[in-house]
Amino acid sequence: MKKRLGFVSNSSSSSFICNTKMTPEEVRDKLVVLLDFYNNFYDEDLVFENVFDEPFIAEKDYRVANSEGSVIVEGAYDNSIPYDIFDMIESKFNATRCHFG
Repeated sequence: MKKRLGFVSNSSSSSFICNTKMTPEEVRDKLVVLLDFYNNFYDEDLVFENVFDEPFIAEKDYRVANSEGSVIVEGAYDNSIPYDIFDMIESKFNATRCHFG
Protein backbone atom coordinates (compact mmCIF):
# COMPACT_ATOMS: atom_id res chain seq x y z
CA MET A 1 0.00 0.00 0.00
CA LYS A 2 1.33 3.39 -1.00
CA LYS A 3 1.14 6.23 1.52
CA ARG A 4 1.10 9.85 0.49
CA LEU A 5 2.40 12.47 2.89
CA GLY A 6 1.20 16.04 2.76
CA PHE A 7 -1.62 16.96 0.44
CA VAL A 8 -2.34 17.11 -3.24
CA SER A 9 -3.50 20.42 -4.58
CA ASN A 10 -5.47 20.99 -7.74
CA SER A 11 -4.84 24.70 -7.60
CA SER A 12 -4.24 26.63 -10.74
CA SER A 13 -4.52 30.13 -12.00
CA SER A 14 -6.21 31.37 -15.11
CA SER A 15 -5.55 34.48 -17.11
CA PHE A 16 -7.39 35.95 -20.04
CA ILE A 17 -5.73 37.88 -22.85
CA CYS A 18 -8.40 40.31 -23.99
CA ASN A 19 -8.36 41.46 -27.59
CA THR A 20 -10.53 44.49 -27.03
CA LYS A 21 -10.32 48.22 -27.54
CA MET A 22 -11.51 48.74 -23.96
CA THR A 23 -9.19 50.20 -21.35
CA PRO A 24 -8.34 48.18 -18.24
CA GLU A 25 -10.75 50.42 -16.32
CA GLU A 26 -13.58 49.67 -18.76
CA VAL A 27 -12.83 45.95 -18.55
CA ARG A 28 -12.93 46.18 -14.75
CA ASP A 29 -16.33 47.92 -14.87
CA LYS A 30 -17.71 45.13 -17.09
CA LEU A 31 -16.25 42.45 -14.81
CA VAL A 32 -18.01 44.06 -11.83
CA VAL A 33 -21.32 43.86 -13.72
CA LEU A 34 -20.59 40.26 -14.71
CA LEU A 35 -19.79 39.33 -11.12
CA ASP A 36 -22.99 41.01 -9.90
CA PHE A 37 -24.95 38.93 -12.42
CA TYR A 38 -23.18 35.77 -11.25
CA ASN A 39 -23.87 36.60 -7.60
CA ASN A 40 -27.55 37.21 -8.28
CA PHE A 41 -27.98 34.11 -10.43
CA TYR A 42 -26.14 31.71 -8.11
CA ASP A 43 -27.07 33.43 -4.84
CA GLU A 44 -23.41 34.06 -4.05
CA ASP A 45 -21.67 36.99 -2.40
CA LEU A 46 -18.32 37.19 -4.21
CA VAL A 47 -16.43 40.49 -4.24
CA PHE A 48 -14.23 41.70 -7.06
CA GLU A 49 -11.01 41.82 -5.03
CA ASN A 50 -11.37 38.16 -4.02
CA VAL A 51 -12.02 37.00 -7.58
CA PHE A 52 -9.91 39.20 -9.89
CA ASP A 53 -6.69 41.16 -9.84
CA GLU A 54 -6.91 44.59 -11.39
CA PRO A 55 -6.87 44.32 -15.20
CA PHE A 56 -3.69 45.68 -16.79
CA ILE A 57 -1.95 46.14 -20.12
CA ALA A 58 0.57 43.38 -20.90
CA GLU A 59 4.13 44.51 -21.37
CA LYS A 60 6.69 42.89 -23.63
CA ASP A 61 7.91 40.45 -20.97
CA TYR A 62 4.49 39.16 -19.94
CA ARG A 63 4.48 35.37 -19.61
CA VAL A 64 2.45 34.73 -22.78
CA ALA A 65 3.93 35.39 -26.22
CA ASN A 66 2.25 37.95 -28.47
CA SER A 67 0.17 39.45 -25.67
CA GLU A 68 1.96 42.81 -25.50
CA GLY A 69 -0.54 45.68 -25.45
CA SER A 70 -3.53 43.45 -24.62
CA VAL A 71 -5.63 43.88 -21.51
CA ILE A 72 -4.94 41.02 -19.08
CA VAL A 73 -7.50 39.66 -16.63
CA GLU A 74 -6.11 37.39 -13.93
CA GLY A 75 -7.58 35.63 -10.94
CA ALA A 76 -6.83 37.08 -7.51
CA TYR A 77 -5.94 33.61 -6.24
CA ASP A 78 -5.71 30.08 -7.55
CA ASN A 79 -9.15 28.97 -8.75
CA SER A 80 -10.72 32.29 -7.71
CA ILE A 81 -12.53 32.90 -11.00
CA PRO A 82 -15.71 30.80 -11.10
CA TYR A 83 -15.58 28.44 -14.05
CA ASP A 84 -19.16 29.37 -14.97
CA ILE A 85 -18.05 32.82 -16.09
CA PHE A 86 -15.05 31.80 -18.23
CA ASP A 87 -17.11 31.68 -21.43
CA MET A 88 -18.67 35.06 -20.68
CA ILE A 89 -15.25 36.66 -20.25
CA GLU A 90 -14.02 35.08 -23.48
CA SER A 91 -17.10 36.24 -25.36
CA LYS A 92 -17.36 39.79 -23.98
CA PHE A 93 -13.69 40.67 -24.37
CA ASN A 94 -12.75 38.44 -27.31
CA ALA A 95 -10.37 36.82 -24.84
CA THR A 96 -8.11 33.83 -24.97
CA ARG A 97 -7.83 31.77 -21.80
CA CYS A 98 -4.39 30.88 -20.49
CA HIS A 99 -4.11 28.25 -17.81
CA PHE A 100 -1.12 28.27 -15.50
CA GLY A 101 -1.04 25.13 -13.40
